[in-house]
Amino acid sequence: MSPRLRLRLLQYGLPFVVVILIAYLKIIFIKELQESIFLLFFSAVLVSGWYGTLRSGLIATLISGLLANYLFIPPAFTFKTDTPSLFNTGIFFIEGTLFSIIIKAHNISKKKIAESSERFRIVAEGVNDYMIMILDPNGRIENINTTAQQILGYKREEITNLNFSHLYNVKDRRKRLPKKQLLQAMERGHKEISGWRINKSGKSFWIQGTISSIKNKDGSIKSLVAVFKDITRQKKVEREREDFISIATHELKQPVTSIKIYAQVLYIHLQKIKDLKAIQFSKNLIEQLNKMENLLNSLLDVTRIQRGKVILNKEKFKLQDLLVQVVSSVTKTYPNYKIEIENDKNNYVLADKERIRQVLVNLITNAIKYSPKSNLVKVKTQRNKNKVVISVQDFGIGIAKNEQLMIFDRFYRVGEKKTQITGLGLGLYITSEILKKHSSKLYLTSKVNQGSTFYFNLPIVN
Repeated sequence: MSPRLRLRLLQYGLPFVVVILIAYLKIIFIKELQESIFLLFFSAVLVSGWYGTLRSGLIATLISGLLANYLFIPPAFTFKTDTPSLFNTGIFFIEGTLFSIIIKAHNISKKKIAESSERFRIVAEGVNDYMIMILDPNGRIENINTTAQQILGYKREEITNLNFSHLYNVKDRRKRLPKKQLLQAMERGHKEISGWRINKSGKSFWIQGTISSIKNKDGSIKSLVAVFKDITRQKKVEREREDFISIATHELKQPVTSIKIYAQVLYIHLQKIKDLKAIQFSKNLIEQLNKMENLLNSLLDVTRIQRGKVILNKEKFKLQDLLVQVVSSVTKTYPNYKIEIENDKNNYVLADKERIRQVLVNLITNAIKYSPKSNLVKVKTQRNKNKVVISVQDFGIGIAKNEQLMIFDRFYRVGEKKTQITGLGLGLYITSEILKKHSSKLYLTSKVNQGSTFYFNLPIVN
């Protein structure tokens, strides 16, 4: 049967068949159904509209109304034109038409939902490298793609209706991490996440991905889409690389320290015999060894940060004393630069003094490195309630907006291709992570060719 012929049968044949069947039933049970002349005919309208088209429902309404008027309003076999009969018949036509329109709207919505689900299935199944999950606002899993089934070890019917938190380990569930991440995704519209998850057999794997919210027109959350990738292998390689860096750095520190001691002894000896040329060589050697030592310390810090082994030794200290010490130390290395301090000398803070010293040295030396045409750096503080905001301002090359979000990433360097400034791009990453440990945050304002200002805060204590 051709689709066109099938449509014609649904539009015209179905209403006639159903109405005739209903009329036959009504004739058989006419005594029992005498009081409800039009009621049974609504079933003809519903069946025609549901399984047919809007036209089928309207045809069923028209035929039913005329047939009921002709056969079942006494006297039978005449069309009744009196006011009550016409009123009842008219009401039936209106109600039947409304029912047909409602059924049509419902069928259209159902078709759109089915098409949307099919589109999701086609797209989701075509993404072989990513797990895709549809969640309701409470975190209940509504659907997953084939890749998610393979990685998680669950069949679709097994995992559907399980909560998203079921995939987290016990430690993360105790911290209520699943609920926190879902709430952040709903509040912000998007949440990047990574961490260990467990599959059906209890095996752990590392995922990285996002949770995004889908909203209704009124702004309420309709559902969430979680897209993840299993990066366990990459995580393993990264861990092995970190292990290698850690071991290599530890092994290098001892000989570098020994060479530095010998270089310093040699420098003192050369000063005594006043060999100016050799003194300069030994001085350059010590400077290079200092750079190497700083590099090794940075690599060690990165390893500690990645493994969560940065331990803070917080103490109360006078901020002014630390600022003066840091500026004095930096100006010995960069004597041509002027570093101004604006600070309330009575500011006392609670923090790890040596780690904050490291933060300040990183920010000030960065300010100097990226200010080739300016020799001024300003270090300022400002009280804000129970905190002090510390800023380091330079008047150098500045940072473009598209780079400002990336400068705290490991190994990222501002204007790497445009400048000849050396370094591994670890300073700001380490600085940012140290401040996170202090429940603080490093942020900046910057304009290209006008300079940058970095800010962070520390708690004030009396």
